[in-house]
Amino acid sequence: MTTITDSMNPAETEAPSSPLNPLLPLASPVAQQTRHTFGAELHRATKSLLWASRKGLYPPAVMGGLYGAGALLHESGVHPLYVLAGSGAALAAGVSLRGARTWLTKATWRSRWAAGCLAAATAWSTAAVTAGAGMDTPMPTALIVGGSVLAAPWWWIHRLRTTEHRPAPATAPAAGPAAITASEPLRAIEAAPAPHEHQLAWNEHVGAPGHSLTGSALIDPEPIIDHNGDPNGMAWIIDGGSARHPYARMRGAMEEIKATLDRPHVDSLIYLDQDPDQYKTRGRLVVLERNPLIQNNFWRSPGLNPATGLVPISVYPDGSGYAYYVLYQPGWGTPNDLVVGVPGSGKSNVLLVIVAESLCAGSAVMLFDPHGGKAFPEVVPRVTKSFLDGGEIYAGMRGLQAAHAERLEILHEVGEQRMGPEFGHPILHAVIDEASKKSVLGNPIISELLSEVGREGRKLWIKLTVALQDPSVEQGFYNNSALRKLLLAGNALLFRVASAEDSRMVRKGNIEVAPHELPAYFDQAMTLRTTGLGYMLTGTPSELPSRTQRMVSQAFAAHVPVGSPLDDRTGEAWQRGYEQGIRELERLAGQADTAAPAAGVASLRSVPDGKSDPDAKAALVQLFRERGQLTLPEIREARICSPSHTFNLLNQLTDEQVIEKPAGSRGVYVLRAS
Repeated sequence: MTTITDSMNPAETEAPSSPLNPLLPLASPVAQQTRHTFGAELHRATKSLLWASRKGLYPPAVMGGLYGAGALLHESGVHPLYVLAGSGAALAAGVSLRGARTWLTKATWRSRWAAGCLAAATAWSTAAVTAGAGMDTPMPTALIVGGSVLAAPWWWIHRLRTTEHRPAPATAPAAGPAAITASEPLRAIEAAPAPHEHQLAWNEHVGAPGHSLTGSALIDPEPIIDHNGDPNGMAWIIDGGSARHPYARMRGAMEEIKATLDRPHVDSLIYLDQDPDQYKTRGRLVVLERNPLIQNNFWRSPGLNPATGLVPISVYPDGSGYAYYVLYQPGWGTPNDLVVGVPGSGKSNVLLVIVAESLCAGSAVMLFDPHGGKAFPEVVPRVTKSFLDGGEIYAGMRGLQAAHAERLEILHEVGEQRMGPEFGHPILHAVIDEASKKSVLGNPIISELLSEVGREGRKLWIKLTVALQDPSVEQGFYNNSALRKLLLAGNALLFRVASAEDSRMVRKGNIEVAPHELPAYFDQAMTLRTTGLGYMLTGTPSELPSRTQRMVSQAFAAHVPVGSPLDDRTGEAWQRGYEQGIRELERLAGQADTAAPAAGVASLRSVPDGKSDPDAKAALVQLFRERGQLTLPEIREARICSPSHTFNLLNQLTDEQVIEKPAGSRGVYVLRAS
């Protein structure tokens, strides 16, 4: 800097003269910058005030409109009591509507101002209806004065505060090097960030004396980036201040906070959470620009992180991005899932996402659906096995029981540290929809079997996903409270439920809105459905409403592979258990006419035995001749006869040496060579 100064011509270092008066030097650069900054601020504030001042004309305009309406009513002979009735209706609407209550509690004077406006409007309209236009009376003058008085509070709030924008005065620097260094304070003034509008509103209302969080302040602003990477608002830390307001008091002040920030749809854009550093007198306040739940977020490709086992399954509205579903935990195993919701709330869609991610991860997915898989036309052809009626579900559950027992044996042999997909034991994932049916949890044998698998399946990499509408122990789980506790200990995916009682049954924490109060639509016009809106309670600290990714058939078909087979030992055990279940069904079918069926199997008595079809054996042999070899699922898909009679026919054909079951074939039957 010295070198530059020394090289300058002394004549050039003198302050330039003013074009208006050559004897007076121009103001220094700092003074010029100060004058320019203040002028710009004054121009901006004046322009903003003039633009916003149109609101100050609203009270006189409304009074004039009421005056004219009253004069017309007077000419029509309307009784003045009608005006009082209309005023009472307006008062009732202002008290009952949430938006009006929120607006009225924004400031201490607002409720009184609104009451004064309503009283003045009532009196003015009543006078006009009673006396008419009254142009030869003081009434028009009172109209102008009264409207201006009613607008006075608004003008006071928005008054021009030039002193707040005036920069600190700067002394004129001397010529030479000092002129260069003197600009540093100005730069510091310019660099100082102006208070954010949220902070200004907070300091004026919530943190002001006499309000719920007096002395508190918003600090540590953090921009919010949504799940798509776009800016979407600001997060603040609420500092309790000298009064040391606790977090519980901050939650109690949420209505005043929302009224102060005064945004459209404020209830869906402002969230309060505990301080991330666990300070008891601090909270994290999130203020969003838009609600990311309103638009569908489509599932486009597998999102599993293999290193963590987490899947981004739904979007939070508080700016924290995705809620994650735990498919597995490396080195630990697989948590179970409970999916609860009324029809149309999003259960089937979230099951599609879960099945898709599990299949993409290489799991052996077994679908149990007493409704015949009608809600899952994309899933049935892709899963490893599917069981779509009462008899099939029972036999499949016997297979699950046998697979569970076999994996226990494997665990004892290799140890817990050598179990899992990386050691050749893929996840055995049983997805059970409409589990409250009598053919599923209504069967005590199946209910107890699932409890056993749920208790020990984690370390065996056997996972249960149970979906139902009624989460009650008595009806939904048929008095099996142990199973419900096991499922709630894992991923609880909770959508809209039928009642407050249902909400209490599955509620895990301090969630923002009770599940039975979740709306069916986002908008009053009922055009934006909230299907998929609920809680993904997967052990994360944020228990906020979230919306599940939307699965479409095209994405499922394009990215989801066919289910992986089980490892050899587990697969053979499954087949043995399945065939055992088929034999039990056959025996039960033969006992259909007995008066006292065995306990726990009454719901299986309706399984058809297939004996009314004398051509079933010939049709089965013909199918073998066409294909050479068949498996049980392929025979079922051919719909020759019932599942129980299929197994019986296979035994007969084996005894007659028409077909055989090669050793180690895992359920493959072949036509014996002639």
